Amino acid sequence: SLAKRSKAESTEPDEYAPSLSFVNFTQFLSAVNEFSRLDSEDKQVLLAKSVNVRKWLHSGINERMGNVFVAAAFKNGEDLTDSTVADLWIVKVKNRPHELVASEITLMMGGFRNMHGNLLAVAGGNMTLPGTIRRPDTAVSPRSIPEILNGQSALPRVLVEIEFEHRSIRKAHTFCSEYFALIPVLQAVV
Repeated sequence: SLAKRSKAESTEPDEYAPSLSFVNFTQFLSAVNEFSRLDSEDKQVLLAKSVNVRKWLHSGINERMGNVFVAAAFKNGEDLTDSTVADLWIVKVKNRPHELVASEITLMMGGFRNMHGNLLAVAGGNMTLPGTIRRPDTAVSPRSIPEILNGQSALPRVLVEIEFEHRSIRKAHTFCSEYFALIPVLQAVV
Protein backbone atom coordinates (compact mmCIF):
# COMPACT_ATOMS: atom_id res chain seq x y z
CA SER A 1 0.00 0.00 0.00
CA LEU A 2 1.03 3.63 -0.40
CA ALA A 3 1.19 4.09 3.36
CA LYS A 4 3.91 1.47 3.59
CA ARG A 5 6.20 2.96 0.96
CA SER A 6 9.61 3.74 2.34
CA LYS A 7 10.87 7.30 2.62
CA ALA A 8 13.38 6.54 -0.13
CA GLU A 9 10.57 5.64 -2.54
CA SER A 10 8.41 8.60 -1.61
CA THR A 11 7.95 11.43 -4.10
CA GLU A 12 7.01 13.83 -1.28
CA PRO A 13 9.75 16.32 -0.38
CA ASP A 14 11.45 15.93 2.97
CA GLU A 15 9.99 18.13 5.67
CA TYR A 16 11.99 21.32 5.92
CA ALA A 17 13.88 22.04 9.15
CA PRO A 18 16.18 25.01 9.82
CA SER A 19 19.79 24.30 10.63
CA LEU A 20 21.41 25.02 13.96
CA SER A 21 24.52 27.24 14.24
CA PHE A 22 25.69 26.98 10.61
CA VAL A 23 24.43 27.26 7.05
CA ASN A 24 25.83 25.41 4.08
CA PHE A 25 24.80 25.92 0.48
CA THR A 26 22.53 22.85 0.45
CA GLN A 27 20.67 24.06 3.54
CA PHE A 28 20.36 27.51 2.00
CA LEU A 29 18.82 26.08 -1.19
CA SER A 30 16.46 23.94 0.87
CA ALA A 31 15.24 27.02 2.75
CA VAL A 32 14.78 28.94 -0.51
CA ASN A 33 12.71 26.06 -1.88
CA GLU A 34 10.61 26.07 1.29
CA PHE A 35 10.09 29.83 0.94
CA SER A 36 9.00 29.39 -2.67
CA ARG A 37 6.66 26.56 -1.74
CA LEU A 38 4.76 28.63 0.83
CA ASP A 39 1.57 30.21 -0.38
CA SER A 40 1.30 33.07 2.06
CA GLU A 41 1.50 36.80 1.52
CA ASP A 42 3.48 37.37 4.73
CA LYS A 43 5.85 34.48 4.35
CA GLN A 44 9.28 34.12 5.85
CA VAL A 45 11.35 31.04 6.52
CA LEU A 46 13.73 30.43 9.39
CA LEU A 47 16.98 29.52 7.64
CA ALA A 48 19.07 28.82 10.73
CA LYS A 49 19.13 29.32 14.48
CA SER A 50 22.01 30.74 16.52
CA VAL A 51 24.45 31.33 13.65
CA ASN A 52 27.68 33.27 14.18
CA VAL A 53 26.91 36.36 12.12
CA ARG A 54 30.47 37.25 11.11
CA LYS A 55 31.08 33.69 9.87
CA TRP A 56 27.79 33.81 7.94
CA LEU A 57 28.70 37.11 6.28
CA HIS A 58 32.22 35.89 5.45
CA SER A 59 30.96 32.57 4.05
CA GLY A 60 29.86 34.26 0.82
CA ILE A 61 26.74 32.10 0.56
CA ASN A 62 24.46 35.13 0.74
CA GLU A 63 26.34 36.90 -2.07
CA ARG A 64 26.08 33.86 -4.35
CA MET A 65 22.31 33.96 -3.93
CA GLY A 66 21.85 37.68 -4.57
CA ASN A 67 18.14 37.38 -5.27
CA VAL A 68 17.51 36.00 -1.74
CA PHE A 69 17.14 38.49 1.10
CA VAL A 70 18.17 37.18 4.51
CA ALA A 71 17.51 39.17 7.68
CA ALA A 72 19.30 38.50 10.95
CA ALA A 73 17.90 39.03 14.44
CA PHE A 74 20.81 39.26 16.90
CA LYS A 75 20.38 37.22 20.06
CA ASN A 76 23.19 38.58 22.23
CA GLY A 77 23.26 42.36 21.98
CA GLU A 78 22.85 45.09 19.41
CA ASP A 79 26.48 45.34 18.22
CA LEU A 80 28.06 43.08 15.63
CA THR A 81 31.09 41.40 17.22
CA ASP A 82 33.01 38.18 16.59
CA SER A 83 30.69 36.40 19.04
CA THR A 84 27.36 37.76 17.75
CA VAL A 85 24.84 35.02 17.03
CA ALA A 86 21.52 35.45 15.29
CA ASP A 87 18.58 33.64 13.85
CA LEU A 88 18.58 34.03 10.07
CA TRP A 89 15.30 34.46 8.18
CA ILE A 90 14.62 34.43 4.47
CA VAL A 91 12.27 37.38 4.06
CA LYS A 92 12.25 37.97 0.32
CA VAL A 93 13.20 36.26 -2.92
CA LYS A 94 13.34 38.60 -5.88
CA ASN A 95 11.41 37.54 -8.94
CA ARG A 96 11.88 39.04 -12.40
CA PRO A 97 9.36 41.92 -12.00
CA HIS A 98 10.88 42.79 -8.63
CA GLU A 99 14.37 42.81 -10.10
CA LEU A 100 13.29 45.04 -13.00
CA VAL A 101 11.68 47.63 -10.71
CA ALA A 102 14.54 47.58 -8.19
CA SER A 103 17.13 47.94 -10.96
CA GLU A 104 15.27 50.83 -12.57
CA ILE A 105 14.96 52.71 -9.27
CA THR A 106 18.64 52.15 -8.51
CA LEU A 107 19.55 53.47 -11.98
CA MET A 108 17.34 56.55 -11.48
CA MET A 109 18.90 57.24 -8.07
CA GLY A 110 22.33 56.78 -9.62
CA GLY A 111 21.46 59.38 -12.26
CA PHE A 112 20.38 61.79 -9.49
CA ARG A 113 23.71 61.11 -7.75
CA ASN A 114 25.64 61.86 -10.94
CA MET A 115 23.77 65.15 -11.49
CA HIS A 116 24.81 66.32 -8.02
CA GLY A 117 28.54 65.77 -8.18
CA ASN A 118 28.68 62.22 -6.80
CA LEU A 119 28.04 63.42 -3.27
CA LEU A 120 25.79 60.43 -2.66
CA ALA A 121 26.32 56.68 -2.60
CA VAL A 122 23.58 54.53 -4.13
CA ALA A 123 23.74 50.82 -3.39
CA GLY A 124 21.98 47.74 -2.12
CA GLY A 125 23.36 44.95 0.03
CA ASN A 126 23.46 43.98 3.67
CA MET A 127 23.19 46.75 6.26
CA THR A 128 24.32 46.04 9.80
CA LEU A 129 22.02 47.96 12.12
CA PRO A 130 21.52 47.79 15.91
CA GLY A 131 20.56 44.20 16.68
CA THR A 132 19.87 43.19 13.10
CA ILE A 133 21.04 42.88 9.54
CA ARG A 134 18.67 43.95 6.81
CA ARG A 135 19.02 44.25 3.07
CA PRO A 136 16.94 46.97 1.42
CA ASP A 137 16.63 47.02 -2.35
CA THR A 138 18.39 50.40 -2.54
CA ALA A 139 19.99 52.76 -0.03
CA VAL A 140 20.95 56.38 -0.70
CA SER A 141 23.64 57.73 1.65
CA PRO A 142 26.14 60.56 1.78
CA ARG A 143 29.49 59.35 0.46
CA SER A 144 31.92 58.39 3.21
CA ILE A 145 34.24 61.31 2.62
CA PRO A 146 34.99 63.45 5.70
CA GLU A 147 34.58 66.74 3.78
CA ILE A 148 31.12 65.66 2.62
CA LEU A 149 29.97 64.22 5.93
CA ASN A 150 31.17 67.19 8.00
CA GLY A 151 30.91 65.12 11.17
CA GLN A 152 27.56 63.56 10.26
CA SER A 153 26.70 59.89 9.88
CA ALA A 154 27.17 58.07 6.57
CA LEU A 155 24.04 56.02 7.26
CA PRO A 156 21.32 56.11 4.58
CA ARG A 157 18.93 59.02 4.28
CA VAL A 158 16.59 57.22 1.85
CA LEU A 159 15.78 53.50 1.53
CA VAL A 160 13.78 51.72 -1.13
CA GLU A 161 11.94 48.46 -0.41
CA ILE A 162 10.10 46.81 -3.30
CA GLU A 163 7.25 44.47 -2.39
CA PHE A 164 5.44 42.32 -4.92
CA GLU A 165 4.16 39.34 -3.01
CA HIS A 166 6.17 38.73 0.14
CA ARG A 167 4.48 41.04 2.64
CA SER A 168 1.02 42.47 3.00
CA ILE A 169 0.71 46.27 2.91
CA ARG A 170 0.36 46.29 6.71
CA LYS A 171 3.47 44.12 7.26
CA ALA A 172 5.47 46.11 4.69
CA HIS A 173 4.48 49.36 6.42
CA THR A 174 5.53 48.00 9.82
CA PHE A 175 8.80 46.62 8.43
CA CYS A 176 9.65 49.92 6.73
CA SER A 177 8.62 51.99 9.76
CA GLU A 178 11.09 50.03 11.92
CA TYR A 179 13.94 51.48 9.86
CA PHE A 180 13.38 54.93 11.43
CA ALA A 181 14.22 53.61 14.91
CA LEU A 182 17.22 51.73 13.54
CA ILE A 183 18.60 54.65 11.49
CA PRO A 184 17.92 57.97 13.27
CA VAL A 185 19.15 60.09 10.30
CA LEU A 186 16.80 58.33 7.86
CA GLN A 187 14.48 60.73 6.05
CA ALA A 188 12.33 58.44 3.88
CA VAL A 189 11.51 54.83 3.07
CA VAL A 190 9.85 54.35 -0.28
